[in-house]
Amino acid sequence: MLGGGLPTGYSMLLVGPSGSGKSTLATEFIAEGVRQGENSVIALFEKSPSEMMSDKLDRLVRSGKVAMLNVRTLDLSVDETLHELVLLIDQTQATRVVLDSLSAFERRWRPSSARTSARRCSA
Repeated sequence: MLGGGLPTGYSMLLVGPSGSGKSTLATEFIAEGVRQGENSVIALFEKSPSEMMSDKLDRLVRSGKVAMLNVRTLDLSVDETLHELVLLIDQTQATRVVLDSLSAFERRWRPSSARTSARRCSA
């Protein structure tokens, strides 16, 4: 489906209704990174860790190669949240990052400030 994957440094936005496989594809993206010796970070803006967890993702997190940031439990501004995310990426030396979901990220803060901060984070 992805024609061999994503080139390094690229971003992908997955869009679809609930149950369409977005989280499954994100888990496979993370799992492939672990198979290649890469660390990953998953930032959860909508689902709780227990809602996101599958057996496969649970094994990946327990392996120490995947870190999760549960943003739902943090009472931080958008900039503070992105700072925490960047810190976790740096601490774990993650080369793959999943934000689940961007729509929840935008709903949490004013859409314009969320988009601006997300662009700064990816630059």
